[in-house]
Amino acid sequence: METKFRVWCEFEVKGEMVSCMESAASWFLLTQTGQLMEYGPMRPPHKLSGAYKKCIPLFFTGLFDKNGKEIYEGDVVKLEGMDRCFIVKYNYAGFEAVDKENRLGLGEWYADKRIEVIGNIYENPELLEGVSK
Repeated sequence: METKFRVWCEFEVKGEMVSCMESAASWFLLTQTGQLMEYGPMRPPHKLSGAYKKCIPLFFTGLFDKNGKEIYEGDVVKLEGMDRCFIVKYNYAGFEAVDKENRLGLGEWYADKRIEVIGNIYENPELLEGVSK
């Protein structure tokens, strides 16, 4: 499986805070020791600039939802047959879907493509009602 990630960023531009979800192709790389670094055209990898206030790498699960969308750590998903949302998290055994009461492995739901990504915890906080963070 390909190791992919995206990055939730909060940074300052001309005195104003901006937040966005960036793909790793947006000039980020992750070292073998887990350090997030930035790079650019004609610039070697270097530590994140002071403009970045928060950068959180979110890893690709290797799975796609029923619409073909990649599923990442931090995504909010609906599982077919369930009337509530779950957050995709990583634990020592792999990725799971978590709400206040349940910790479900994604494999059984993925087998039948019964997962749908409806947002993520950073851009859609309104989806987190009733879900433990």
